[in-house]
Amino acid sequence: MKLHIFNPEHDIALARNDKYFTAPRAGRRLREDCGFLPALCADEGDFVLVGDVAKARQLLADAISTISSISSQPLATFSDNVNFVTLHDLHKLPNDIQVEPWGWDSALLFQLTRNGLESLSLPDSDQLSTIRALSNRIFSSSLLRELMDDRNLISAVGPMVGQSWYATTVDKVRDLLSRLHSIVVKEPWSSSGRGVRYITDSIDTATENWIRNTIAKQGGIMVEPRYKNIADLGMEFYSDGHHVVYRGLSLFSTCSGFYEGNIISSEEDKAKLISPLLPKKKLLILSHTLEKKLSSELAGKYTGPLGVDMLITDNHAVHPMVEINLRRTMGHVAIDMYKLMKSDAAMGFVFTNGAYHFKVNPVATLL
Repeated sequence: MKLHIFNPEHDIALARNDKYFTAPRAGRRLREDCGFLPALCADEGDFVLVGDVAKARQLLADAISTISSISSQPLATFSDNVNFVTLHDLHKLPNDIQVEPWGWDSALLFQLTRNGLESLSLPDSDQLSTIRALSNRIFSSSLLRELMDDRNLISAVGPMVGQSWYATTVDKVRDLLSRLHSIVVKEPWSSSGRGVRYITDSIDTATENWIRNTIAKQGGIMVEPRYKNIADLGMEFYSDGHHVVYRGLSLFSTCSGFYEGNIISSEEDKAKLISPLLPKKKLLILSHTLEKKLSSELAGKYTGPLGVDMLITDNHAVHPMVEINLRRTMGHVAIDMYKLMKSDAAMGFVFTNGAYHFKVNPVATLL
């Protein structure tokens, strides 16, 4: 049995690195409104941690109703197969239960143990420190340099772009801006569009203050050239602690860097969809290369799902590693959803009437 947890505030918790961390209102809202999400892909008998069991059951029923109208195959009665639990129920769970959160951080671990969970699968402090270190953008920046230095990879894939610098002063950021003219500045621990600023030509006072504050809190800040991208994509993987295996392609949409939605489709059809920009042969070469590099780097350090975000520029150059998400991603959800539905669709979160809603549309276009 497994205990699934949707904790989308995970990336912010990593940055704070405080077991007493309280997520911002938007993060708490998303977790409360969509905590049922893991139930869509959980196995029979699994548990899903939610804030309100009755609400979760209703939201799951609504989602299943929509998905059933799209799916090309019958769906199981999820409300009978999955057990919803709250924090107050954790002390009742067996200690051999496997805990599978969206991502591991000290705040989540403290929340679980404080409420009586004694699972043998819980990480210790050293494991948490390793996960946090590997989640820093410095790690993905170092792997990006290796990829860009791989002449065989470039020869096989074609034009590739990607640079990244770690700046510890505002002057360093200004120097890079003077050379590049247009940059993206990112907090070392951040994702999904949060903690990211776009700067062209000059740094205004508000942005300078944000940079100084980020450097003071996180030790530095990442600086990258700003590319004109025409496609966002990702590759999803799973690490068993020894080897990293490719799970599938993630085709998603963003707006100003913020996540909008994912396409749900077969691996074959997703590959066809992106093939005018990235032919299947090159896609496979990239995925195999990343399997090897990530296996080498993560062996003995991380077990669980992860994803690598990429982009394709307006001149069809591939950026092979925009960031690494050392956690579950919406790309993983999309892959699991296709196994459930066997139908093309699109999914994402929509914020209306003060609440987040998980939506699935019956067409392979984004929300």
